[in-house]
Amino acid sequence: MRIIFLHLSDLHLKNAEGANPIKIQAAVQSLSVLGRFDGAVIIISGDIAATGSGNEYKIAAIFLGRFIDEIKKKYNISTKNMKILLVPGNHDIDYGGEIRPLPEVIRKYTIEERINNLFHEINRMHNFFYFTNGNGCFFSEKMSGNMKYAQLVTRKMLF
Repeated sequence: MRIIFLHLSDLHLKNAEGANPIKIQAAVQSLSVLGRFDGAVIIISGDIAATGSGNEYKIAAIFLGRFIDEIKKKYNISTKNMKILLVPGNHDIDYGGEIRPLPEVIRKYTIEERINNLFHEINRMHNFFYFTNGNGCFFSEKMSGNMKYAQLVTRKMLF
């Protein structure tokens, strides 16, 4: 079985133009240079959305749905041979009008302040977690479980 790994980054999807079927078909067509393949792992690392808003993830869902459907149709790939991995970026945090502290400010934080800031940012990623759960990216876990897991891992990394 031949599997391709497709890495996309910094999509910054903001409006319907980001899910333009013509652009998606062109991207899918470009995979033909790889020859025949039986499965695909699609990795989208960072900045799926432009500002982390719920509407941008609706566009992302349309984009991802069309993209996957086109790959499956054109290359005759089954759903079980398609995997999606999503990694958040700083644009995937919905600040809702709040100003994000600058890195120079965060560097001056105490450990406790850094941890609180990190948890604040994780909690602001609710649209990202909702989107990833809806696309099976965390398999059987629930959204709140993902955030708790991220917090637990972060605490272990900081201490």
